[in-house]
Amino acid sequence: IRVMPPADDLCQICQDNATHILRADNLSEDEKKRKLLDAQHHLELARIQRQYYRERVEASQTASQQDQSQALALSYSFDYAQQLHYPSNPLQPGPLYFKTPRKCGIFGVCAEGSNTQLNYLIDEAHSCGKGANSVVSMVHHYLQYFTRAHEKICLHADNCVAQNKNNIMVSYLAWRVMVGLNRSCELSFMLVGHTRFSPDRFFGLIKRKFRHTRVSSLIEIAGVVENSTIGGQNKAYIIGAEHPSKPFFYYGWSDFLSLFFTSIPQITSYHHFRCCVDAPGVVFVREFAHSEEKSIKVIKDGTSIDIKALPSVLTPSGLSQERQQYLFDQIRPYCDEQYRDVTCPAPRARKRPNLQDQSEDSAASPKKKAKRLCSYCRQPGHTKTRKGQVMCPKLLQEAEQ
Repeated sequence: IRVMPPADDLCQICQDNATHILRADNLSEDEKKRKLLDAQHHLELARIQRQYYRERVEASQTASQQDQSQALALSYSFDYAQQLHYPSNPLQPGPLYFKTPRKCGIFGVCAEGSNTQLNYLIDEAHSCGKGANSVVSMVHHYLQYFTRAHEKICLHADNCVAQNKNNIMVSYLAWRVMVGLNRSCELSFMLVGHTRFSPDRFFGLIKRKFRHTRVSSLIEIAGVVENSTIGGQNKAYIIGAEHPSKPFFYYGWSDFLSLFFTSIPQITSYHHFRCCVDAPGVVFVREFAHSEEKSIKVIKDGTSIDIKALPSVLTPSGLSQERQQYLFDQIRPYCDEQYRDVTCPAPRARKRPNLQDQSEDSAASPKKKAKRLCSYCRQPGHTKTRKGQVMCPKLLQEAEQ
């Protein structure tokens, strides 16, 4: 008997198959055989998808070492990490456990060829959510400023439909090919429940360093990211900070791409998507790595795309007045003195209502006084007793009976 080690991303299908096999004593031989074949088939699909990912990573590493990026597709993997809270103290004060400190999201893009990862640090005041617009905006920014000029790219992600596996992401790859940013773009997913890949390794190193470091600001979180690896493979980019040479913007990709592209039917059933310059406006899809490829036209008829046009810029809503007040009142005492005005500043003054108008409104519509109820029958119009005499009709009736 031993303590179960920490685990995550556990596959629900694998657990169900194991349970069915353990409880198969009273089943027929054919039923037992069918359950074993189902479990074996699922594991085989997971192995095929994993092997395909490893082959792409090895090819990307070879291309980076030999500078053959123009001939081979370089691989990049991206994913969201679990958000961090700051201020954070390894010797956690008791009251802080029951409060909600300031939130910092992390989105990582790993260059498989060079074994480095850029981590976008997203403060809650500069967040536009975790939807497809945010994901595509960060992937676009990374490919624009942090990659070498190459013709082919291969992206890997998990199977989160709202963030990665959706028509917006696939349409974005088709758009990149049609405007001449790449000659070929591929997007691949591993099997649900078996999606552990390079970004998770870098996230684990960040969290291991974060657990043992006292932080009170986003700048210190960036320092944790930079110092989480010995060779500097983990890098940080703070969204909302000043980056004159590499500015970041959230774009409304969903509305922009819907003008030119249509949706792919049953998109969640496919694990591989490819766009190439030889067939603009067409997406080649495969259910699994060993499945037959088929083409789906996604470009709308009569559509022309301006190669210089970009979506409209989205502006984060920022912190609400209530959230600012909460951070100032509840979280500020746990910050280091030098970062209190940065992490938990005084809330911006809210516009005060006109007291004169408020008094006139209250005078025009006075509050109605609630009717008093009988303490016995809970009905209005009378009381239980008055000057020693019973007044409640229900009580009188019961007394007569």
